[in-house]
Amino acid sequence: MSIDDSGLTIRKTRRRVIGVNGDLALSDDHARLVKLSSAVRAREGRLPCTAVDISEGGMGVLCECFLPRRCRCDIRLLNPANPDEPIFTARMRVARPQMVDRRPGYQLGLIFDEDGSVFAERLQRFMTLIDEI
Repeated sequence: MSIDDSGLTIRKTRRRVIGVNGDLALSDDHARLVKLSSAVRAREGRLPCTAVDISEGGMGVLCECFLPRRCRCDIRLLNPANPDEPIFTARMRVARPQMVDRRPGYQLGLIFDEDGSVFAERLQRFMTLIDEI
């Protein structure tokens, strides 16, 4: 996002709608600070989620667990044809947590917390895969 001459915040990248299951785990430094209740369905310390959109800046995910703003996590999106095989992984940071229903259900706006040419290539390959579907 950026601010244009009018002072409005505008999106610089195209958001792609997706529906890919995955999971996320708190980064080691934040796992000590964010305590998950025993009611959370974490498997091996990972929370199930569904990525609902993605852009070059980040992604939106649905999750049954609230994560605070600025919390760092690692996301793993799973191959629909083989759920044991991740098709994309990234280090993320929560930019916007929002409760969306009473289940509870939260939509987390995540931004990429990685940069560099290796990450940019990996992200571009995944975006190309999404565009071809």
